[in-house]
Amino acid sequence: MNTSKFFFVYGSGRSGTSLFCSRLNNHSELQVPDESHFPAFAAELLSGRDIRQDDYRLLADIFELTSAKETWGLSREDIEKIFRTANPVDLPSALACLLDEFGLRSGKNLSAYGIKRPMMIFFLEKVRLTYPDSKIVHVVRDGRDVYLSYKEVHQREGISFGPKNIISGAIYWQLGLIRCRQYEEGTNSIVVRYEDFLEAPDQILQDTCSFLGVRDESEEMVESQSFRNSGNLIRAKANAAHHQNLEKKIIKDNKSRWRNELSWLNCCIFEVFAYSGLRKYGYEVKGGIFAGFLHVLMAKPTLFVSQKLNEKRHHGRFAKWSRKLERQSQAESC
Repeated sequence: MNTSKFFFVYGSGRSGTSLFCSRLNNHSELQVPDESHFPAFAAELLSGRDIRQDDYRLLADIFELTSAKETWGLSREDIEKIFRTANPVDLPSALACLLDEFGLRSGKNLSAYGIKRPMMIFFLEKVRLTYPDSKIVHVVRDGRDVYLSYKEVHQREGISFGPKNIISGAIYWQLGLIRCRQYEEGTNSIVVRYEDFLEAPDQILQDTCSFLGVRDESEEMVESQSFRNSGNLIRAKANAAHHQNLEKKIIKDNKSRWRNELSWLNCCIFEVFAYSGLRKYGYEVKGGIFAGFLHVLMAKPTLFVSQKLNEKRHHGRFAKWSRKLERQSQAESC
């Protein structure tokens, strides 16, 4: 299948990917569903070969395991029925079937297939191999504000996910950028800075429409539509306090919080571990050359070790899912 209709939206968690996709969903021919590991995990298991009819149940199991049913609105039985009706022969056509059905249930005939998953950063190689002509939209936010956003969620809601301190926050952000850089070359990828999106959302959305090959509806896309077009993705997320801004108008000054909320010491620590990422994406580095020197001297070895540990952790999650699928298959065959 021609994979040029697919686009993947990714970035570090708390970088504004949900806000950005909520505005994409206001387009009459776009509908980005809730986050799913389905493309990456299915590619890990089945990439490189054709899909057979006896794979449909496995694909349905993978989807159920890696996706939020309440926001996609597709049960395991729905998925198997979709596959048996459409008879997909490879992973891209299987994913297209699901997204077409999701679009129809949202009242849209999709011109492009969007998937959003911040953690897809760690599996871009496999995704790129499986969807070679797909487009990539990388949403970047100042890592210091990313850290503060995580900290706010931890304190306000008692939810423990993402980095827990300034060093792990800087490493988490920097490692994500390192993995993204090799896929930002050429015409099949764009970078959207969160701060630019807040400042000029109409221009960013117009550029994104052009990049995705759909007509410009940027004026209609900017404003929150009170969930009219956002579907269950945004409705479900807005119920959580850590996505409380999704239904509101875009808040232009929700940026550079680190200037007032990060201590001088924490700001220096972050710059040392994330110096190259801050510089590459045009963010201010107060420590200048000194921060860059310490970054080379101290941070690079730490980042290398952390990257290996991160890869082990995420592939461990896939291994856990694989074991669960195997146990489920054995139970069904008994």
